[in-house]
Amino acid sequence: GVSTIAVGGRRVELVVGCQETGEHLVYVEEARRLIEEENVDAVMGGSSVVTRDVAHRYPGSIFVSTFWDEQEVTLRRPAANLFRFTPDYAQQEAGLGAYAYNTLGWRRASIVAGVGNPGWAGAAAFTAEFCSLGGTVAATAYAASGGESEAVARALAARPDGVATFLTAFDSQGPILLPLAAKLDSPRRLLLWGQSFLDPTLLARLGARLDG
Repeated sequence: GVSTIAVGGRRVELVVGCQETGEHLVYVEEARRLIEEENVDAVMGGSSVVTRDVAHRYPGSIFVSTFWDEQEVTLRRPAANLFRFTPDYAQQEAGLGAYAYNTLGWRRASIVAGVGNPGWAGAAAFTAEFCSLGGTVAATAYAASGGESEAVARALAARPDGVATFLTAFDSQGPILLPLAAKLDSPRRLLLWGQSFLDPTLLARLGARLDG
């Protein structure tokens, strides 16, 4: 159903390629095919730092990263022909630390994060912002599979004013969020990162514990 279109009076042909998120070799092969065989002028899409490295190999082509990613895509060894318009994981947390400090009134916070780039970057961004305002991150617990209860226990043992979580669909969110919501006496003491809201079944299980 994808057809040729006109943008600003110029004919634009859309050539489709397929990739698999996390399968970097697939992206490399598809990008090479699109440039060398289909002779495209620009490659849209891609995820991870591999997009940058391929852009370095084809300086005459334009690359646009369209999936949120690590800072490394454009932070170090940037390619002049690579552009991105999506925030990285740390940028997605902008304002959350200030919200916890100024609006919720937290002064001591705990963090529970997944053991992946979203967790590391989210925790670092929240910590930088929250602490710059005078807050203290009393505990940061990374929850690997099977270690969810230990992470929750460590976060609560620090006696924080609230707990900020940075979890994705690849983490076991239920064993973390359900006990946190049950043991914190107010929903204003729990912050959930946006990707937690992608699972409607989890939200249904949390129910009224999220009110407020």
